[in-house]
Amino acid sequence: GDNGGSYQVASDNILVNPGEYGMAVVGGDHNTITNNSIYGVSQYFTNVGLYTNSINGYTITNSTIGGNKVKYYNKTNYQNNAWIAPGTMTPALWDTNIFGADIDASMLPSVIITYK
Repeated sequence: GDNGGSYQVASDNILVNPGEYGMAVVGGDHNTITNNSIYGVSQYFTNVGLYTNSINGYTITNSTIGGNKVKYYNKTNYQNNAWIAPGTMTPALWDTNIFGADIDASMLPSVIITYK
């Protein structure tokens, strides 16, 4: 949704230690984040697992964020799973997310891509 993108979908992904944050909707219309597993250990740059925020004047409309499993630690080792920015509408299905989920780095398969 950066810079007003629309109809973008991120679903059924496994994220382990992806960076400062796990996944986010930060503007745009009809953007969806569903059924992902997001895990992050505390590192000097980590912040939040899943968030939504209107950035650079791009409001969020008709977003859906649900069915995600999140366990994410910020740089102070505080479990900081999710954040909805003040003034941002709560996305559809938000209450179906599992924050503090029973997940860890072992959910990432040892082999991600195979060649034949």
